[in-house]
Amino acid sequence: MQFRPLLVFLIAFGFSAVPFAQNRAIEPSETVYLNKKRNARDNAIVSYPSINDDCSRTVTLYSPSNAWGYVSGTNFYEDQEQAQLLTFTGSTQFLVIGAAAYFNTPGIVGDSTITAKVYSMKDNGAPDALLGTSAPVNVSAVTPPSDTSVEFTLFGFPDAPFLTDSNFFVAIDFSALYTSLDTLGLFTTEDGCGDGSNTYQRFVDTNWGSIDTVWILNADLLIEAVVEFGDSVTTSADDFIKHDGLKLYPPTPNPAKDYTVLHYELDQEETVQITIFDLAGRRVRTIDSGLKNAGRHQEELLTNDLAPGNYFYRINTASGSMMSTLVVQR
Repeated sequence: MQFRPLLVFLIAFGFSAVPFAQNRAIEPSETVYLNKKRNARDNAIVSYPSINDDCSRTVTLYSPSNAWGYVSGTNFYEDQEQAQLLTFTGSTQFLVIGAAAYFNTPGIVGDSTITAKVYSMKDNGAPDALLGTSAPVNVSAVTPPSDTSVEFTLFGFPDAPFLTDSNFFVAIDFSALYTSLDTLGLFTTEDGCGDGSNTYQRFVDTNWGSIDTVWILNADLLIEAVVEFGDSVTTSADDFIKHDGLKLYPPTPNPAKDYTVLHYELDQEETVQITIFDLAGRRVRTIDSGLKNAGRHQEELLTNDLAPGNYFYRINTASGSMMSTLVVQR
């Protein structure tokens, strides 16, 4: 691997040289132990990376052991972006209309903004071409965690990228926070609960490096893509998008008036939970569908009591989760 350039920064106690990338060391900084019994409040369960999975019981932030900040956020090394590889296959192309990311409580000074980005993947597995950038989100608008749950912050893409390749990255750009002096970290799975070769960060010199080589860390960033099927005229009821062991089919009807039917398919027996969110990311309904056999399933969702507008829905299993959209009309 390439060495990081040796840069010098002025810090409170004098001058300090930035260590080479391979000399970085980590330690846990903040950990949220999640309530899996749902006895605290309705939304006291993290929805990432999955439910009923040991790796979803704890999420954490790692910090450099010899410097300030977060491995997956703002830090002493001024790492600019944090990117997670996602693989969505299927019978149809799709749009990435949004991203959901899970942050710690920000340290607000200048209240600058962060953005989500979508990148293609190089042959060597690193992020490549920029495909889309979300609308900016102020640090003060980030949804903080509670003692028992982490909640996502939504990013919308005004010009949603239309993807033709199954592999892509969703990244969070923290670069503006170094000027405003705001601090923010993006939660990850615990070490060993992810694949660090699929998680990249962009350095201040614009190069990318994977966290398994930079930090000797095997974790996934808590970032999800919100996908939407392509042209509704050409998309059929049998078209699907697949992520891990979950297939997502278009809801019917969509737009919905009094009801819609959510369609999905499982590779294996899974416990399924379906959650509806408004555009601000507020949970408006949760459906515990219970244990489902492998195969195709459907869930009727009554919409006659929902205000007209756009909504997100997530189908969540132990093998993974997917988010998409539906429209309610009157």
